Parts: sequence; C-alpha cells; structure tokens
Amino acid sequence: MLLTKQIFTNSPLRNYTFVIYSNVDGEAVCIDPYSPEQILDFLHKNSLTLTHIFNTHEHHDHVMGNLELKQKTNAKVFAHPNAREKIPGLDGVIEDGMVVFQSENSTLECLDTPGHTLCHHCFLLKEKGDPKHIFSGDTLFNAGVGNCYRGGDAKTLYQTLKSKLLTLPDTLKIYPGHDYFENNLKFAQELEPAREDLKSFATMIRETHSESKPFVSNLSQEKQINPFFRVTQIFHKNPYRFEKMDALLPKTEENLFLHLRSVRDTW
Repeated sequence: MLLTKQIFTNSPLRNYTFVIYSNVDGEAVCIDPYSPEQILDFLHKNSLTLTHIFNTHEHHDHVMGNLELKQKTNAKVFAHPNAREKIPGLDGVIEDGMVVFQSENSTLECLDTPGHTLCHHCFLLKEKGDPKHIFSGDTLFNAGVGNCYRGGDAKTLYQTLKSKLLTLPDTLKIYPGHDYFENNLKFAQELEPAREDLKSFATMIRETHSESKPFVSNLSQEKQINPFFRVTQIFHKNPYRFEKMDALLPKTEENLFLHLRSVRDTW
C-alpha cells in the first residue's frame, strides 16, 4: 500500500513537504522538498530510500531542497516540460497523465495544471484506479487558489480548475503546497458574511487545525467553502462585491472568477 507523510517546516510560509513511499520495497519519492534535513531524518527513521523528487513548479520555495537531496541520496529530479532551465538539478520531464510512481494497487499520476505558473503539475494518488488524494502545489489551496502574478495566467488557472480539478470525485482529499487555511476563510467570510455554516467551519479550523493534527479537506467541502468555486452564488447574493468590475464585461463565471482573483491579490 502507498502511504503518505506530511511534514511541516518552520518556514513562515508553513510549506508542506510530502514524502510518498511504498512499504513493500522501501522506495520513496518526495514532492516539493523544502527542508532536506527533515526529509532525510524521516527517510532514515523509516529505513527508506529516496529515488525520485517531483517539483510541482519552479518557484524557489518548492525546489530549494533539490540539490542537497540529490547530493545525499542520488535521487533524480523531474518536473514540467516548460520548467527546463528553471529547476535546479532537473534530470528529466514528466507529462500530463504519466504514472510516475506505483506500488501494489496504488499509483501516483501527473496532472498538467497550469495557471499559477505555466510550468505547474499536480500529483494525483489513486488506489485501485480511483482518485483518492491530490498534492495540489500552488494551484488549489484550502479555501483558495493560487495567485497568477509570478509567471502565471488567471484565465488559464480558471480553465485548469474547471476542466481538471472540479471533474475529480468529491471525496478527493486536498493537500496544498502551503497552509493558508485561516486567512483564506477570513476572505471567504468577508464575501459571504451571512453564512452561519461558513462561520462555524472557520471556527472549527481556528480551534482544531494544527501542525500536529492538520485538517484535510475534500473536494466536496472545498466546493462549499472556497469562494473561487462559488463566484456565481456570491455574485447573485452579494453583487456589490463585484461593483468595481468592468460594467461592460458579461457576468460569466469566468469573468467573475477573474475579478475575484484580482480582488484577492490586493486584499
């Protein structure tokens, strides 16, 4: 069976590092290494051998452990084809739909998910062919989505979310690249202040979500708490939230999404 380990670093970004490994043969893969020391310690304690490093995208906080881990483990680094010359220690590229790791009945599959940058992958963990977990990098956060002003494109992000992520099962567990849960929920509540269910959820996260026991949302919950999945509902209930939107633009879901993404950039 394929298992996952979630490691929090001491970074103010609270960047997650995921070590994914097989308990059959002891091989391990790592997604977005931020803290080599913690990863190496975890590998040692669990008698695992790191064979592959996968980067969701090229930003420094997702690749900064590549070279040290390569030097100490001889692991190979793989990332998006558009990330050539941008990823330290890159050994090869991986394409949309590729199975990049497997064990018994579990597979780790690469999804091309541009938007936050044009070099972005998410990684989908399937069990017996069914999607169960997604490591979403900076494409999808808890109650939020990635920004697009560091080499990305908001229209592309909208299409990625619509055509790739929102087609996955509601039971899919979400593991984003950073923990912005509480702040994103504050933004969501500002947009929909009358929602008691959202207030209750935010209180629960504030009181129970922690580094020792993180709350892992699923896609069904994200559809309820993530304002970027609710732009049409928010517009119909609180149209004044979009009063600064270009009046000539049709109020399509895509245009509402783009406006809300720009609002969040300066919130």
